[in-house]
Amino acid sequence: TSGTVEEFAGEINTIYGLQTVKVPAHKPSQRIVMQERVYRTLGLKRQALLQRVSELCEAKRPVLIGTGSVAESDEVGAWLAQAGYPHRVLNATQDKDEAAIIAKAGQQKAITVATNMAGRGTDIALGLGVLELGGLHVISVNSNDSRRIDRQLYGRCARQGDPGSTEAILSLQDPVLQHFYSSAMLKAFSRFCPGEKPIPDVLGRLILRFPQVIKERRQRRLRKQVMELDRQMSRILAITGKPE
Repeated sequence: TSGTVEEFAGEINTIYGLQTVKVPAHKPSQRIVMQERVYRTLGLKRQALLQRVSELCEAKRPVLIGTGSVAESDEVGAWLAQAGYPHRVLNATQDKDEAAIIAKAGQQKAITVATNMAGRGTDIALGLGVLELGGLHVISVNSNDSRRIDRQLYGRCARQGDPGSTEAILSLQDPVLQHFYSSAMLKAFSRFCPGEKPIPDVLGRLILRFPQVIKERRQRRLRKQVMELDRQMSRILAITGKPE
């Protein structure tokens, strides 16, 4: 079972011959998904992230900041430390402390920085009074390779009918976008950023989604090729007839 395979139902049927069944949620979701914000520079992204953390701390809500790598989680942790925000970092270097960090991540004013994979699948229990404040807020600061990874991160909040909210704060200088788009295209995109404001919503969504669509198609094609190669090998290596 998985909560993030709905968009792959066709591929699962075509390649693996398996049917998928959508099971209704036990309780209606109260998750609020906010519009992504894409800023011109990494500095503006950092400024926007710290401002958002400040607002959430003022509201006493717990915050989970999702990153794409151990290095990025350490970098975001350094930003928070420099700004004077107490926080915990959860990545591959804190395996032994994972349970303790997750246990405290839902408390009032808790700030947790984690890689997308760290602690995945573990419920973050909301602390006393957090439910009434709006639940856990998840912030993604990394443009992920697929929409499924986005959903896995956002699924850390608003579980079992609890309230919660998510958003993404990104920049044109993020490694994923830098590697996908040419410098000329990124320069053209930056012209749509007025001052310190993010790129207009529609353009920002297109900039983020296009690399994901291309990568998802490439990965789907590779999975199909691997499956076909496996079938060919099975036919070549098959032994027929009765054993002696």
